[in-house]
Amino acid sequence: MVRVSKHASRRLKERCGLNKKSVQRMADIAFTNGMKQEDATGQLNRWMASLYCANMDANNIRIYGNYVYIFCGITLVTVLHVPHRLKNHVNEQKKRLVRNQEG
Repeated sequence: MVRVSKHASRRLKERCGLNKKSVQRMADIAFTNGMKQEDATGQLNRWMASLYCANMDANNIRIYGNYVYIFCGITLVTVLHVPHRLKNHVNEQKKRLVRNQEG
């Protein structure tokens, strides 16, 4: 089970519109099902690497939906929006991952 910091809880409520009960559930889903940096390629991978460089404690960055979940170990630290210019890259790479897992 993922721990959620107070800051991350506020950001999930603010940016994702979640209520208090949904915060823990969403953090768990993002941690288990989110796209890891090693699954990303190109511009998306470079952007995720820059997030890591900006937050050196963040050793686990996942993309789930249109949001980036930044974890330190198993603690969710914060949630950010995926930039609009990268949303198409996220969708393409998710489709690629699904095709690779099926076949």
